[in-house]
Amino acid sequence: MLACGWMIYGLSYLGFAFFTSVSQAWVVFGIYGLFAGMTEGIKKALVADLVPPEIRGAAYGLHSFIASFIQLPASLMLGILWQKYNALTAFSLGGGLAIAAGCLLLIFIPSRQNPAQWDKPPSPILL
Repeated sequence: MLACGWMIYGLSYLGFAFFTSVSQAWVVFGIYGLFAGMTEGIKKALVADLVPPEIRGAAYGLHSFIASFIQLPASLMLGILWQKYNALTAFSLGGGLAIAAGCLLLIFIPSRQNPAQWDKPPSPILL
């Protein structure tokens, strides 16, 4: 579900690159909202699965800190690309990278449908 959400995020960014009307913008923002709704709870559940219960609160805080801290340079890079080139370049690169991240997540995180893997969490190194 997380990989699917990242791919929807990527598609919404591609939509931001190509929309030409206000009605298309509303659709793209709706798709972007779908991404947010699909991934917020899952990310927190994943954090809970990867850490012992006694440090879960600290892990949530660390996750939020890292995610917020990384958003600043990512937003700056998008703005620089937009200013130096154009919105099409900036949003296309962001969308492509998000889709690639979703694909990599599917490749490198083992399937939880295999019952033999249920007793061990996914490797945090690959996250």
